[in-house]
Amino acid sequence: MELHFTSRYHLEADGQTEHANQTLEQYIHIYCSYQQNNWDLLLSIAKFAYNNVLNASTGISSFFTNKGYHPNMTIHPEHNIASTQAHDFVVNLDELHQFLCDEITQAQSYYKIQADKCQNPASPFKVDKKVFFSSKHIKTTCPTAKFVEKFLGPFEIIA
Repeated sequence: MELHFTSRYHLEADGQTEHANQTLEQYIHIYCSYQQNNWDLLLSIAKFAYNNVLNASTGISSFFTNKGYHPNMTIHPEHNIASTQAHDFVVNLDELHQFLCDEITQAQSYYKIQADKCQNPASPFKVDKKVFFSSKHIKTTCPTAKFVEKFLGPFEIIA
């Protein structure tokens, strides 16, 4: 197991979580009302749709990984639905679910392409070597940030 550390301003160690959050945020952004007061109602169906989409790297969905089967989301409107409104709702819900699965799949592939562009191989920091640390996000007691050292150090890598 290899540890990957993150800092407050550079959260790239857990890329999977970042991509999942971006995908869900994109879904909510698209379907949220103008007043943005229904986003909480969209979370459960967004999560379900996200977990029911095939993962690009594994080829299986998260739902199948955890439960061992794919949920049957197909609704058959031809079976005794009382009103035409209910029938239309069921058809629209089924179409929406399929659309969301397609959109999430496209978003996942897009985010993978974008993330791969930004990934740089990690510098091979070695124990007992010395490094400098950017002071950009470090609060100091200096009266003005204008004259603060740009980099702090050198610091020795101990682990």
